Amino acid sequence: MKTEFTHLALGGTFDRFHRGHREFLEEAFRLSETVTIGITGDAFARKLHAGEKIQPFLKRSRRVGKFLERRGLGKRGRMAEINTIHGPTLKDESVEALLVTQSTLPGAVDINTQRRALGKKHLEVVRLPLVKSADGNLLSSKRIRDGEVNREGVVFLDQLLNDAPVILPQEFRANFREPFGKVFPHHGTNIYASMEPVAKEIRRRSLRPIVSVGDLVTHALLKIGVEPKIVIIDFMVQRQKRFSSLSDIGSLSHYAKQEVRNQSGTIAKKLVQLIHKALKQNRSAIVVKGEEDLAVLPSILLAPLGTVVVYGHFQEGIIAVEVTEKKKQESLKLLQQLTRISREE
Repeated sequence: MKTEFTHLALGGTFDRFHRGHREFLEEAFRLSETVTIGITGDAFARKLHAGEKIQPFLKRSRRVGKFLERRGLGKRGRMAEINTIHGPTLKDESVEALLVTQSTLPGAVDINTQRRALGKKHLEVVRLPLVKSADGNLLSSKRIRDGEVNREGVVFLDQLLNDAPVILPQEFRANFREPFGKVFPHHGTNIYASMEPVAKEIRRRSLRPIVSVGDLVTHALLKIGVEPKIVIIDFMVQRQKRFSSLSDIGSLSHYAKQEVRNQSGTIAKKLVQLIHKALKQNRSAIVVKGEEDLAVLPSILLAPLGTVVVYGHFQEGIIAVEVTEKKKQESLKLLQQLTRISREE
C-alpha cells in the first residue's frame, strides 16, 4: 500500500484506550509506512494530568501494543516512552511528519521551533479532528475517568434519561438481588460493627467520593465518622418507617436537600437528574418519597471511576461497590432489563 510518508510520529498518554485512540492510530498507519508512537511516561503523565488517576505506563503501552498486533501493524509501529513533548523528534532524522489533534497542536509547533533552532528540517503537521461521543461532545480519557462515557462514546446519562422512567419486571427481580460489589457480612444486629470493615476498606483504597444508598447504611457511616458526598434515603428500613427527618439519621444539616418521588422497583427521570447534579456538588441528601431500592444503578452509571457506592442487603450485609468501567458496563446491561413506563406516576 502506497503511503504519503515514510516515517510519521505522534504522541499521547493513551489512558483508557478508546475509540478516538483507535481511529487516530489507524489514520497514522494509513498515512505512513512507519509510525513512531510516543507514550507519556508516568512522571510526565502526572505532570500533564495533575490530580487525575492515570493508568501506569506499562498498562497503557501494552494496550497500544495489543492494538497494533491485532491490526497486523506491529512491524510498522515503534513505541517509545516520552518524558517531554519532543520525544525522539529532535534527533530522529527519518521523521517526516507529525500527526496531531487540536489539543496536541501546540506541541507540534514547539517541536518545529526547536528543530529550526537546531538547523533541522521542518516537519509537516497533519491535524485530525477529535472523535466525538454520542452526545456530540468530545470523547476523551478524562470523560471516561469522570464516569460520563465508556470507551466507545456511549453517554451514561443519556442512556438513563432516554429510558427513564423505567420499572423492573418481575421476571428480572432475582438479578437485582445479587450483590453488585464486595459483601461485608452482618455482625449480628450491630450495624456499626459491620460498617467498620467497610470504612477501613474505603480508607485503605482511597476510594472517593462516597455515595450512600439507604437510611441505616447512611446512619451507620455517619456514626463512625465517614461522611458520604451523596446520601439517598427514604426514612424507611425494610419498608418500615424508621426515621422522620435528616437529623434523625445523622449530622446532615450542611447537606443540600432535594426531594423526589420514586416508586418501588422503578427509576424516575428526576431521580437520575438529581443524582447527576449531586455528583457535581459538595454534599447532597436526596430524600425519596416512595423507595430508593434501585438508586444504586444510576449511582454507579453516573459516578466517576473510583467512587464507592455503599448500600445494604437484607440477607447478605453491607455491599460496597467500587465504580469501575466493568461495573458500569454490568450496570448498563442490567438497565436494559428494565421496561420503560409510558408516563411517571
